[in-house]
Parts: sequence; C-alpha cells; structure tokens
Amino acid sequence: MKLQTFSDKATKWTFTYDFFDYEVAQVGGHALMGYMIGNYAQPVIELTYNNNGHLTAVYVEDSDLTDVFNRICDSFQEF
Repeated sequence: MKLQTFSDKATKWTFTYDFFDYEVAQVGGHALMGYMIGNYAQPVIELTYNNNGHLTAVYVEDSDLTDVFNRICDSFQEF
C-alpha cells in the first residue's frame, strides 16, 4: 500500500469535536492520529484538548477530512 501525500498548495484545516469528557477526547484524538499516520507519508496534524472533552485537530491536506474524522469520532460516543 502506498501512503498518500499532499500537494505544495495543501490547506490548513481545523476540525473540532465534543466528547463526553477529556479521557474519551484523548482516545478519539489517538484514533485521528492513527488515521493520519497510517494513511500519509508525512502526516501533519496537531491535537489540543480542553478539560470538558473538546478536541481540536489542525491538519494539512488538499481536501477536507471532516466526514472521515466525524465517522472516527462518532464511533467513540458510547466509549
């Protein structure tokens, strides 16, 4: 499997998601990080968390990954 790359004109995107609490937000963040590491040759993503379970992911990509990231994060709603 060949890892994906992004162009020199890739955009910085911001994705946010509200989890039940901080611990679940961390689990969801680890899943997003795993997605990026597993799919991109040089992933660019930065995660920040608030104590109330709010996750913010800033990443670089040619296209918006909101749908993918929402599917990943939604799977942890019952976690």
